[in-house]
Amino acid sequence: MTSSGRVETDRPVGSGKRPGGVIAIVGGVLAGLAYLVLPVATVPLLGSITAPSLAGEVGAGGSLALLPLVPVVAAATIGIGLWLWLGSPGTRARTVGASGILLCSVLTALAYLIPLNSLDNEITSAGADIFGISATTFTGTGFWFTLLGAVLAAVGAAVELAGAAVCLRKVRGPGDRDRAPDPERQPAPAGSR
Repeated sequence: MTSSGRVETDRPVGSGKRPGGVIAIVGGVLAGLAYLVLPVATVPLLGSITAPSLAGEVGAGGSLALLPLVPVVAAATIGIGLWLWLGSPGTRARTVGASGILLCSVLTALAYLIPLNSLDNEITSAGADIFGISATTFTGTGFWFTLLGAVLAAVGAAVELAGAAVCLRKVRGPGDRDRAPDPERQPAPAGSR
């Protein structure tokens, strides 16, 4: 009861807007725009390179193989985030959607970190690292903003997963797992009849 004498009622499980979906949308939009517009690499005397032009250099594989997936994954993140935010998915569906967003975040991070590691290994093997040159010397704002978008989307997925876990606890009730089985439902021991 409140101080005014009214009885408080709990909101129905799963009601209200979900902030995790909104956070995932923002992360997906940031990653997608950074991929398309901002320079992923900046090379002195040569200029800046955007991710789409770098993805065009993808041959039969190599460290850039995942780069063309980033806009597709960003669009999937935005779509799932919109569904989680505006739709009314059940608890299990929220968990699946959040897991999909986490997968998209991991793919985005790998698409950028694998080439960064490859470039760093080449710089080290050429001996340029003794002059203070590393792979991060050449990273542009698009690189960092895309990774920031992937992290934001992962945070949104974590918020959704936490919300789904809370909903499950509300449905099951506190301590359902720890409660002893009902003795009336257990079969009687042999010879007790």
